[in-house]
Amino acid sequence: MRGARLRPAAGADLEEIGDYIALDNPMAACQLIQDVMAACGLLAISLMLGRGRSGLASGVRSFPVGRYIVFYTATPDGIDVIRILHGARDVRSL
Repeated sequence: MRGARLRPAAGADLEEIGDYIALDNPMAACQLIQDVMAACGLLAISLMLGRGRSGLASGVRSFPVGRYIVFYTATPDGIDVIRILHGARDVRSL
């Protein structure tokens, strides 16, 4: 069965995003986390659904979820989620 594995940096990103949003709106934070996890599940099934980001690194793809972008790579058993970042961030500087 295909699945999504959050790498440590992606897990930290999601926790930080959730904590920040929860300061103003805990329900919105929960909803965003659910949306991101649902998108990751979809990406694990449809590996090529996201956009190729060869300018970042070989095999990296991205998929938007609201104002955030999920960066991932395909694996034989699903995807590895590398980072989850706000769309306004300069990802090349990371």
